[in-house]
Amino acid sequence: MVSSRYWKNTVKFNRICSLALCLGVAFLLLAGSAFAGVTAVTTIHQVASQVGKANAVYTLSNTAITRRVDVARGAGQNFYLKVDLGSGYSFGSTGTTTDSDVTSNAGYIVSSIVKWAGGNTGDQTVQYLVTITASFPTPPTFTIRTSGWAVKDTAGTLATIGFKQVTLTTTSSIDGAPFDSGTDSVNWIEVKSGLVVTVGASTQMTIDTSAAGARKKFLTSASSADGLTITTGALTFTYCAGCVDTTGVQYALGASDTLALAVAGNTTGISRFVWAPISSSVLTGTPGTNLSIVGTKAPAATGSVFVNLTVDGSTALSNGTTTIALTATYASGQVATLLSASTFSVWSYNGTILISNWSNGNSSTFKTRYYFWNPATASGAQISVRIFEAPIPGSTTRTASGVTTGLQIGSTYILPYTMGGTTGLTIRLQEDLLTPMGITADQALGPDANGNLVVEFTIQTLRVTGYNQVFTIDAGSGSSSQMAFGTTPLTVNP
Repeated sequence: MVSSRYWKNTVKFNRICSLALCLGVAFLLLAGSAFAGVTAVTTIHQVASQVGKANAVYTLSNTAITRRVDVARGAGQNFYLKVDLGSGYSFGSTGTTTDSDVTSNAGYIVSSIVKWAGGNTGDQTVQYLVTITASFPTPPTFTIRTSGWAVKDTAGTLATIGFKQVTLTTTSSIDGAPFDSGTDSVNWIEVKSGLVVTVGASTQMTIDTSAAGARKKFLTSASSADGLTITTGALTFTYCAGCVDTTGVQYALGASDTLALAVAGNTTGISRFVWAPISSSVLTGTPGTNLSIVGTKAPAATGSVFVNLTVDGSTALSNGTTTIALTATYASGQVATLLSASTFSVWSYNGTILISNWSNGNSSTFKTRYYFWNPATASGAQISVRIFEAPIPGSTTRTASGVTTGLQIGSTYILPYTMGGTTGLTIRLQEDLLTPMGITADQALGPDANGNLVVEFTIQTLRVTGYNQVFTIDAGSGSSSQMAFGTTPLTVNP
């Protein structure tokens, strides 16, 4: 038979152990993040920054927030589950938040979840009442469906790339005291650029310096059948997959968006440029004037646009680069640079252009010589020549109009021989140019009778170098009476 003293000691011991166990469990529940509530987002809602503006209302899609409650609650310990959109945000309409927004995996433990307060137009928060019928055997998780919610961005902060957070908290329905604080705020909405535009590799165009091309056309190729119209590198429109507009639909440029396309840089001779993503969207612009393009004329999905350039065929072309830029004005009122000025096409001669800045056509007093070196091994390079007057400004002129000019004398002349590979060549002004070109002595003297001339050589091979020399004619007094005015490098037309 158990003594009463033993029984009393046993009961006392059990009570002490039970108290210690309870205190330990309570301590574990109150201390450490392991027992703190956790908020998470199943799918972050992605919006295009282009649609952001003050007071824009966004319809959310394909997103939900979960909250795991880690602090034990017993029967009757009902609580509020509150969703806070954050400062500057509110619900954009009434009726998009309902009792059925919240579900739980707690089963029979939760008898009901009802929308209790907020969630209407202008409210920053919405609060749900959770009624508990039994103690939590395990930490339950509550899921708040936010798809279909209308959220108003008062300050227009969703125009800025980054994340927007949402906050969930739990408070007692008896005294309003918070509990289960932990990971309360999480990223909910991500703002990304809905569209990025890039330019492809620059189109390399070769200016035809032959007599037929006369530097007014390009060498014909697959992208320039007639030497006049050039198919340039593509502009690639890349949309952010999954980024939506305010209605929750995949973002794309629309009828209320406009693009301004500008072609600049080396535009001499360009008569027009053509925007042609599809045959029904062809638009034509001219350099120096922005081409306005309605958003629906741009690709509605990731794709490319080709911008063709056309030269007039009557203006001499020159080495250089052409740039293209694209600026967008969105329906939201935002203005953004989609593409800063970027090299679009590169033009280069298919030969060498050398200029003698001073020659003298007074062949009774002076002689002029030109000396060339061709380092290339290929032979057969055509040489064409243009000669221009170089009168002194303000001097007495001999032209019919009485105006001092620097006009070209005669026509472009193609020498009857070509330049060999890895070889030198001497050309004489009078014998090889003036006489065969039919330029008279009077014409060679120019409008001010000084005989100053500029001579341009176009040689259809690259990297040719040259010099020129002007010297007086021996009048019979011996070589000592001759005088050279220096040997000068020919200027390279870049």
